[in-house]
Amino acid sequence: MHHLYRDGEQLTADVNGTHVYHARITNDDGRVDGECNCPVGRDGDFCKHLVALGLTYLDRQKNAPTEKSRSVFSWKDFLMKCDRDELIKIILEMSPNNSDAGNPSWLPVYFDSSGTTSHLNEKASFSSDRSAILGLFIILQLFNKDEQWGVTMKNRQDIISKALDRLNGFLAENGLPKANCVHSSKETLPTVEFSSGKRLSILDATAIPATKIEEECTLRGKESILAIAPFFPPTTAELLGAAHVNYIDTAGNLLLRINGNLLCVKNCPRPARLVRLVTPGRCWNPQGLKVLFLLLTEKDALNWTYREIAAGCGASLGTINNVMREAQERGHLLKWGKGFRWGDRNRMIDLWAANYALQLLPRLEITRYQGEPIPTDGKSPLIAGGETAAAEAGLAGTTFGEYWRQGNIAPVIAKARWRIADDGNITVKKAFWPETRSFKGHVHWLLVYADLLSKDDSRCQEIAAEVRAKYLEVEP
Repeated sequence: MHHLYRDGEQLTADVNGTHVYHARITNDDGRVDGECNCPVGRDGDFCKHLVALGLTYLDRQKNAPTEKSRSVFSWKDFLMKCDRDELIKIILEMSPNNSDAGNPSWLPVYFDSSGTTSHLNEKASFSSDRSAILGLFIILQLFNKDEQWGVTMKNRQDIISKALDRLNGFLAENGLPKANCVHSSKETLPTVEFSSGKRLSILDATAIPATKIEEECTLRGKESILAIAPFFPPTTAELLGAAHVNYIDTAGNLLLRINGNLLCVKNCPRPARLVRLVTPGRCWNPQGLKVLFLLLTEKDALNWTYREIAAGCGASLGTINNVMREAQERGHLLKWGKGFRWGDRNRMIDLWAANYALQLLPRLEITRYQGEPIPTDGKSPLIAGGETAAAEAGLAGTTFGEYWRQGNIAPVIAKARWRIADDGNITVKKAFWPETRSFKGHVHWLLVYADLLSKDDSRCQEIAAEVRAKYLEVEP
């Protein structure tokens, strides 16, 4: 075992096995979880490398309880002790010209309804140094000694508070009155009140796909809604802006239309300590997602025995027991006669699609080819998915091929004259369901929808919305 390292509530190390594997153990509110890139770990199970990591750490702590070694160094503790000037120096020294991080493009443009600039005009042009300092302002706020910042930001009120802090920091920077958070009751989300008297009701967009955010805001009245999330990626922000949806995030990105005026800040990078939100629990690890995929897509599967469900999704009986128990505890599944029914199937579809992109998709075996996409006939071991399935349904045109493989595809590839290419226009994913389960022509629309949403592309997200509306609003 090498590079054993503890940072706050997590342990990491490189563990020797058939290969050298990277293992990580986390403590999430008293619940121990782990990740490892070995074959067992990629399936979401707690592997032997994680056990070895835990035992080795405990053994070292026992034998050297007072040793101040690298294994107990915490970046969080170190940075919390630094003052603002020290933090600025550290960040500038680590990435003075880091194009990957990128300086935020602060656009404090405040237009009136006639399109002419208002009193912010003299402050609207910032030098690159000014943009860098404003970007540092966002990062430095993560180490505010008076705040407890959760890496996954699970508490909804924390997300709202952080986002409003970013908004008010921007308003104060430009000499504008701060916005106030107005609470009407503990059961409802607060509203944001601006100095002009304008109020916007908050929409928690944390686990909602971009296309659904627009739909929700339209139903409630875009002019009176403010979408808030930990982070809106640039393509999502672009989509929301084009749809005239007001939004702010905890990174500092915002777009607000207030009484005919416009405030816009864009291209603020994802905060360094902000990880993409993964719904906690066994339901949402790779194995749990496989179980839920079967239950969401196979008619009558909610009335099957646990052994039938295990056979249908390729998971162990123990996994089925754990997932079904947790799904009931969280209200995802409700007892119904001798089987179950969904508590909120539409929400489960959204949660499955979001967690598929984060938990299951990165662990799939994917091969890229260059060639001409081919039609699927239901008899081939290649099954259409994503953009290809949408194109075959007449929802969009595409020059890309997106398929799932179930069985031997070598004869198909040879006949189509495809060649392996890292930047090829055709992707083939290995099916995560047993060969005993088959799809005709294309995979289930839930998987088509999830694959489209996983792409950082506004066109694919628009197609995903069509797929959702046309094929997923009714029970299978």
